[in-house]
Amino acid sequence: AISFLSVSCEKVNNNTEDGKPIVTDKGTPYGQMVTVDVGPAGATIVSPDGKLKLIIPEGALSSSKSMSIQSISNEAPLGAGNAYRLMPEGTTFLKPVKLVFTYDEQLAKEIPADFLWIVTQASDGSWNAMMKSAVDKNTKTVSVETTHFSDWALGRFMEISLVPASQTVKKGQTVQLLVYGFSRDKEMTDDDE
Repeated sequence: AISFLSVSCEKVNNNTEDGKPIVTDKGTPYGQMVTVDVGPAGATIVSPDGKLKLIIPEGALSSSKSMSIQSISNEAPLGAGNAYRLMPEGTTFLKPVKLVFTYDEQLAKEIPADFLWIVTQASDGSWNAMMKSAVDKNTKTVSVETTHFSDWALGRFMEISLVPASQTVKKGQTVQLLVYGFSRDKEMTDDDE
């Protein structure tokens, strides 16, 4: 799990620095759902809004299964853009499947592409960051491979803000700068999500 942290130039008492994963409610479904029957030959499923492509390779399933993508509210800490529920939830694959999120110009103006990554919500409501998320600025996509279905979202791993939002600082004075983001769980290995 990845925990949420905040850091500042001045000491701040913040309960999110205790290393505990952030837990949120599950996202609320909205809009249409796409359902496709997928067999051992594999398939590609695209969300109704076209912003998530799920590529299931040949051999990922041993038998046919009905699979769906449902848009949900993005409850991820530092979530960005849309979130999706891949169903049936808890499905696992024999080979990794690829999730490809597409981001638009508006999101690119708000968040530097280098700060984007993909996160997934565990059944206990905690969020896990996909450390191996790959950003492609040419195609405006963020992708990752996984072997399970759950709730998935695009997010950013850091947010920088000035508190207060505007202030003049004179020589000898200080101002508090806050950096909100995720810290890596010390028990994780490079192969972990």
